[in-house]
This record gives sequence, C-alpha cells and structure tokens, in this order.
Amino acid sequence: MEPPETGAPDDLPVTGPVLFDCDGTLVDSEPIASAVTAEMLLTRGVRLDPTEVLDLFTGLSARSSAELVEARFGVVLDAEYWAEKSRRLDVAFAARLRAVPGMADLVQDLAAAGRPICVASSGSPERIDRSLGATGLDAWFPPSLRLSAVMVGRGKPAPDLFLLAARRFGAEPSTCVVVEDSVPGVQAGVAAGMKVVGLAAGGHADPGLPARLLRAGASEVASSAAELAGLLSADRPPVTGASRTATGS
Repeated sequence: MEPPETGAPDDLPVTGPVLFDCDGTLVDSEPIASAVTAEMLLTRGVRLDPTEVLDLFTGLSARSSAELVEARFGVVLDAEYWAEKSRRLDVAFAARLRAVPGMADLVQDLAAAGRPICVASSGSPERIDRSLGATGLDAWFPPSLRLSAVMVGRGKPAPDLFLLAARRFGAEPSTCVVVEDSVPGVQAGVAAGMKVVGLAAGGHADPGLPARLLRAGASEVASSAAELAGLLSADRPPVTGASRTATGS
C-alpha cells in the first residue's frame, strides 16, 4: 500500500485508535538499550557512546540498524552479535526497566474508556513482549495488538507498520493517532496520513527532542503523560494552525 500523498491531518479531533510506539514511549528503555548497544558495537570494533547510539538508532528496527552499521562502518552484525545483545538486554531490562512515568495510568484510563489502543514498535515481538511484561503493561495490550516491524516489509520511517495497525482496527488512517518519541516514528506516522503526537518524557529526552519531533511532522509534543492525556482527550478541540508543544511554546 502506497503512503498517502498528503501529510498528517492536523485539523482532526483526537478520537480514533491510538497507536503507541513502545521503546521510549511506553517503556523507558532507550537509556538502557543505548548503553547495551554501545557495549556490543565495541565488541565489533565500532566505538560509539550511548548518546551517539541514541542519535543514530532510536526508532529504527534491528534490520535497519544493521544496514546502517554496515553502510557507515563496514561491519556486518552476525547472528552471534544479536544473540548476545538480546541476552544482555534481558539482564538489564529485568533489573532496571520501568514504564515511562505516568504511562501505565494513561493506558489504563484509555482502555477503561473503550478507546482502541495498540503497540506499533520497531522492536522484535520478543522484545515487545519482554518490555510490556516487565513493566506490567501487557495487561492492556493483548498479543493481537502488539505489532512489530518484522510483520511488514519496511520499518519506520516507512508507513507500513502504522497502516497495518489501522487495518487491525478496521479504521481509516486519518482517524488514527500515533504517539511517538523518535524522528523515524513521527515520519512514519505522517507518511501514513495519521495525526502524530510527539512524546518527550523518557529518560533519553534531551532538550532538543521536542523541536526535532515537530520538524519531523508531529502536530504537538507532550513532555509528560499528563500532557499527553490532555492531547488525547476526546473532549479537546481540534488542532489547527502551526505545530506547537503541549505547553504552548
């Protein structure tokens, strides 16, 4: 399915299905994962610090990340690399992974109100399951509504994953709302013809993240789960005019 020719519909009321990214949006995994990735890349002779890892790989699938490493550094990440990285992530997540502050309550409130929600993540199905289970969010996202980039031909920033999510709900893309913390994720939502709300509430959210998400096409950016709840409220007036943060800046 080809992406729509127009951008995201900023003038729509926020009432449709909500499509959540996982890492950095629902779970505060990006600081943990970037440190593990930096350690693993060093074993293959690629020296990047965790901040550089975040800049390069946030929002990308494993396949896209591997392609980037090969193209930029000439290093092929083999099966042994991915197995060891998965093992180290398991240990780190079990010890330190938490939900992004306030997101568990937000998801519970949306589900209780009957709002359709799903996860649409660049992570593998196993990583999505592990992350949701470790943070207690799995109760709100049954397996059929945990969508991974491995289920589509192209990962973010292509729109394929979000378009798959819309089909799962039998919804028109223009009625869906994407919640994303990464530039590739925002770009994917815009390419799908969906409204995109940025979230800069995770531990990786540096001061420049809101501006980057807005430039990528997010209509607004929330800096907390409470602000995001306001943006997702069915009672809220439609968004019009220029993109802005939830606080009006």
